[in-house]
Amino acid sequence: KVFDVLAEEEQGHIDYLQHKLEKLRETGEIVPGELETKLPTKSAIEAGVKKLERQLAPEGVLETEAELLRKALAVEEETSAFYKRMVDELPAEGREFFAPFRAIEDGHVAIVQAELDSVTQSGFWFDYREFDLEAG
Repeated sequence: KVFDVLAEEEQGHIDYLQHKLEKLRETGEIVPGELETKLPTKSAIEAGVKKLERQLAPEGVLETEAELLRKALAVEEETSAFYKRMVDELPAEGREFFAPFRAIEDGHVAIVQAELDSVTQSGFWFDYREFDLEAG
């Protein structure tokens, strides 16, 4: 399901960029527009992770799933870094155009990391420690 959502998001980005390129060729201007995301809400992600945890065997990790998620995380981190560079380096018009991509890709990183943390039972979820053995 995570991979399906990410694929739909990326296809939406391609469609959006192609449309904007056509408009640039027609008018000579880049006009930022609404860039939508198909990411579910935080509560929906939490519910999905809990369901996944119930479905996994107690001992664990389906290595193939974890490996695919690690690869997806690397790609999402690279893509997020690309859009960060675009926002940091381009003139104001370009920054405005690419800023929504940066925010969405940061969301992709978060959702893939949360899924990976759940599958590997790392003790973290969305960068928060789920428990601390040394806490009193």
